[in-house]
Amino acid sequence: MERIPFFIVDKDLPTVKAKEVDLLRRNSNYVIVDVRSLGEWETDRIPGAVNIQLLDNSERAEVGTIYKQIGRREAVAKGWEFVEPKLESMLAEFSKYQDKKLIVYCWRGGLRSKSVVKWLLGLGFDVVQLEKGNKAFREVVRKKLQSYELKPKIIVVYGLGLSGKSEVLRATKLPVIDLEDLAQHRSSVYGAIGLKPRSQKLFEALLLDELDKIGDVQYILVEGESRRVGDAIIPDFFFRAMSKGIKIRVDASLDRRSERFEKDYCFSEESTQQLIKITKETNSLIREMGKKKVSELIELLESGNIFEGLKILLKDYYDLKYEHYFKDMKFEMIICEDDVEIAVEKVEGFVKKLDDKNN
Repeated sequence: MERIPFFIVDKDLPTVKAKEVDLLRRNSNYVIVDVRSLGEWETDRIPGAVNIQLLDNSERAEVGTIYKQIGRREAVAKGWEFVEPKLESMLAEFSKYQDKKLIVYCWRGGLRSKSVVKWLLGLGFDVVQLEKGNKAFREVVRKKLQSYELKPKIIVVYGLGLSGKSEVLRATKLPVIDLEDLAQHRSSVYGAIGLKPRSQKLFEALLLDELDKIGDVQYILVEGESRRVGDAIIPDFFFRAMSKGIKIRVDASLDRRSERFEKDYCFSEESTQQLIKITKETNSLIREMGKKKVSELIELLESGNIFEGLKILLKDYYDLKYEHYFKDMKFEMIICEDDVEIAVEKVEGFVKKLDDKNN
């Protein structure tokens, strides 16, 4: 393999602007490569980008410390020390896409992406650098959010806790935006168990990406949410559309909902212990349920009687909160069904009637 030094970068390398990348990322002839650390990639990225990291999280932190405390030259030298042993494995990763046009980016179009582009050009790859990096793409996302005109009508699916709303949305063939999946949070006090919640920036980028994929449709189904899904905030244009949307309700029996609760939140000993810990530390449970009921709940969970404990949590906490929230809502359809397939059929039948009525 030709040893083309990193961190010695020509001034004039082929580049592409973020607006163009927003279109090209849906072109199958292109592959977008994020060369930042895994931690940076997980926090915010261009949807669809693959991660071939130049420095891992700890290496990036060390190089950054050297840059701040000593200087740029020493930081670059330490970076090269980390990168050189990885060149062969990195080339193997890039070679998976050698028949594609590559768009490489780092945080703001700096040394990392420039170095990789120079190296790959020397090896014969068809590659360009994203001008101003992920920071520029984030600005594209921000501006699109500010001016987005949502044309489809939103159908919002509400229901008591664990009523099967999410399962219905994931099973239907109708256009769906799964906000909880995008946020990687189930939008409850226990919502992060077993998941890795996403940042606001990534949530917004993925939401816009889903809207682009859906395209020109008449209706989009979403699950009823408050303004927040975990720590992610639903953008104004989308939340307004939800507030004005067509509302339907999907419910299921207490036993069926308790089964879902156990499956989703107590799938391992570690997740069960997380649930118990959160229950003990959540003051709102005591305010809503009282100390005696919360103590009974914790005792059932700790003794392994998970199912009965979750029934109490649903009936004496979540159901009361949901019913209070629903009291002034007008639902166009209410489905009470334990069988998800039947619930899906009824939802799809409802949407078909809407289509027939409007056409």
